[in-house]
Amino acid sequence: MSQEQQGQNDQEVILWLNEVTKSVWHKLHTKHTKIVIQTQEITNFNVVLSRDNEGTMKIPLIELDDVQIMNNRSVSQGIYSGFSSGRYFCSYHDFSNSNSRHVGDLVFLHGGKPEIIFRNIAAPNRVASLVKAEKKRVQQLQNDKAIDNTAPIQQEKFQCYQYQDKTGQNLFQINRPLNFIVITDHEAINKNYVVILKALPLTSLTTLGIAISDNDNDLTLDAYANTKIETLFIIEKTKNLHLLESTNKVTLGGEKAHMIVYNGLINDVYSTHLNIIAMHNNKIYSILFNCDVDEYQQYLPTVTRMIESFTFIART
Repeated sequence: MSQEQQGQNDQEVILWLNEVTKSVWHKLHTKHTKIVIQTQEITNFNVVLSRDNEGTMKIPLIELDDVQIMNNRSVSQGIYSGFSSGRYFCSYHDFSNSNSRHVGDLVFLHGGKPEIIFRNIAAPNRVASLVKAEKKRVQQLQNDKAIDNTAPIQQEKFQCYQYQDKTGQNLFQINRPLNFIVITDHEAINKNYVVILKALPLTSLTTLGIAISDNDNDLTLDAYANTKIETLFIIEKTKNLHLLESTNKVTLGGEKAHMIVYNGLINDVYSTHLNIIAMHNNKIYSILFNCDVDEYQQYLPTVTRMIESFTFIART
């Protein structure tokens, strides 16, 4: 991966933000105006509570004992909209059709006692899952600093896989670890995926898929990548995806490529997605790697080696 991506781990970014407001009478405009009296933040390194005239409290995730949900209760749809849902990386609203919703207080324990409380939070389980996933990620980062990851890469055994289309033409090859099985009958999920390389056990989220589609609109690589980013993070913003990196300073099989790395929920599991897109013979090739967010650093050397081994096969 690029140096730019490796440096991303050192940058603090807001993953979830909630602002508590109150209405005050604005004499100048003869109307009520809402002002922010409390800001609640979850970043990739800290839990932060800022209160008007009371300063800021911060708990580093690495020092957090636990996050617990208190006063967890169900409320009706109409009442639910009055509670604080916060914003996951962008403006967010819960669009589920259920007739009841859960709300509760998030209690952050530090030094064996409650230190920060976020009160009346809608869908508190989702926020708590985000905190726990980020805490694991930070712990893994610390562990990685003390471990030399080069030895496992050298010892891991790989096998070359060649993809052949329906006409019998070999299109590409890629090296896969022996503990990644090959799934080719994947049309039921997405007809564009020609092969899925799935890590064992099968219950694992860890997957690398390769899709091939026609470039019907004759888009440039940058135009296609920008459209994909707009779709993921603007049009489909309710999926709570968080962009970590977007760069065109990568290649795939010798072709110019664009890489997008982002976090988001898959079946209620907070996961990391690495997507590399390239164009070859007027086809769009897309490699998408998914895994649990707290396993990303563990799999990154392996998936990097897989992507670097990808080669287009010349037509015969």
